[in-house]
Amino acid sequence: MKTIWKWTLSRTERHQSVRLPRNSSILDVQLQDGLPVLWATVDTDAPTEERLFLLAQTGEEISGYPAYIGTFQIGQLVYHLFEEFEELPF
Repeated sequence: MKTIWKWTLSRTERHQSVRLPRNSSILDVQLQDGLPVLWATVDTDAPTEERLFLLAQTGEEISGYPAYIGTFQIGQLVYHLFEEFEELPF
């Protein structure tokens, strides 16, 4: 079955892993009740896999091949979420 799930992220951990069903499609990241939340379209019957994410504030260094997901703001701080890949994902 296909549906949309959400995961609450830490705003203090720069590198984070999230277990998602395989081939999930990331939709967005936004604040919900003051916490960063990631939404994805998932196949609930698919096996899960770990996916790695990078949370960077404006001005922080990023490296590797991150794929941009979205930006959100908490007070004066602006955060940018990327999915991390060891090589180009295409």
